[in-house]
Amino acid sequence: MKLAVLNQNRLADEEILHLYLQTRSDKWFTVLYERHVRKIRRLCISVTKDPLLAEDYTQDIFIRTFSKLEQFEGRASFSSWLYSLAYHYCLGVLRKHARLPMVALEDHHNLLAGEPEDDNFAQRWHRVARVMATLSADDQQLLQLKYEESLGIQEIASRYETSEGSIKMRLKRARGRIMMSCNKMAA
Repeated sequence: MKLAVLNQNRLADEEILHLYLQTRSDKWFTVLYERHVRKIRRLCISVTKDPLLAEDYTQDIFIRTFSKLEQFEGRASFSSWLYSLAYHYCLGVLRKHARLPMVALEDHHNLLAGEPEDDNFAQRWHRVARVMATLSADDQQLLQLKYEESLGIQEIASRYETSEGSIKMRLKRARGRIMMSCNKMAA
């Protein structure tokens, strides 16, 4: 084992994994992490096109990998197995987020300030603005309190003199109307 420590750079990933599973020493997982983190980060960047998001995904992937090391069966190389886990993780998270599209309100200020923006973003923002204009004044005010003024549900409920559950449901319905209208405009 002392020889293995001295020659850890010469050991195959599968041998390091075996040493980790035998000893449960974090240093062996760290060796695997350091060998593969750049490749996994590059994969995440290529899938997400967002370096900050890719950094989060990379950390999530290694946390998940750590909990699944016993599942490695050796049918492929460790690096292929890890790459496959990473690729499927990224696609899964992106699919999940695609079902819940979000537009950051801060980006609207950049658009108004005349900074160059992505045409696709500008089109989506104008579509959201048009849809917002079709909402009732009450729905608009409720959404503004929640998302522009960042008020909590409890504070909004207090202002409206109603229950928190009622405010949550009204917000959900207002967001649903916006989503449906935006989807109709996009089609």
